[in-house]
Amino acid sequence: MEILHICIRKENGHYWFYKMDEEKIPLQVLKNQSPESVFENETHTCIDSATGPLWRATYITSDEKLKENNTFSSNILFTFHHAITDGYTSINICNNFLKVLNDVIVENVQKLYYFGQLNDGHESEELFIQRAKYLKNNLEYCSEIRTMESKFNNAKLLLTEYFPAPKGAGKRTKFIHGELNKEMTTNLIKVFKSKGISFHAGFCSVFNWVLMDILTENGLPDKEIELPTTHAFNLRKYWKKSSSAQLGSHVLTKMLETISGNMRKNLTRN
Repeated sequence: MEILHICIRKENGHYWFYKMDEEKIPLQVLKNQSPESVFENETHTCIDSATGPLWRATYITSDEKLKENNTFSSNILFTFHHAITDGYTSINICNNFLKVLNDVIVENVQKLYYFGQLNDGHESEELFIQRAKYLKNNLEYCSEIRTMESKFNNAKLLLTEYFPAPKGAGKRTKFIHGELNKEMTTNLIKVFKSKGISFHAGFCSVFNWVLMDILTENGLPDKEIELPTTHAFNLRKYWKKSSSAQLGSHVLTKMLETISGNMRKNLTRN
């Protein structure tokens, strides 16, 4: 998988992907540590992008037995540089890792695996060029886009208003960990399909609604707000060729999404 063997270097004022000088497998093994604490540490540890690789793996073993089946539990955590992966690519890599792991367990390892290729986003560039031509011929719509962009760049920072940081607090991001089980995921897919939207777009909308719900519970009087988002679209959806094996970071489009309390009713109704 070539995406795991590249680095980023600056040349003539621009950043380029390069093949690494030598292959490395950045794996560390830890024992009896909390996956949550390892996750938080990983999010605050930089990746040396100039030498690569743009990822690393942490294997966490445990001596604790699971009472229900008397087996041991282990965890493996992958950390990816956002320059090479978006959510789609990260899931793709993890899923393919599990396929290979299953082959190893049943002693049926293949000589060659094809998991996908790094796509530089040229099809997205073509979409942007086409859209730019359209806007030049539709000045009224172009004006609407410029207004939206201005609102996007000047959006009010509600989170810091309703959740101000205590004086002297360190600038260190905290994380809330949760798990989407099979039943919850299945229900979400059904709702999103009924609305004619992708899981990616639907999940982003749910996340934005949760943000508004949190703000409302803490005194936000507005019935609806415009929330800037840069993860509303997976651009692969609009490519002409199949996107099933196109790895990289291709969730880039920014937009203003109107969020209201009615989203809860629309979701729970289904």
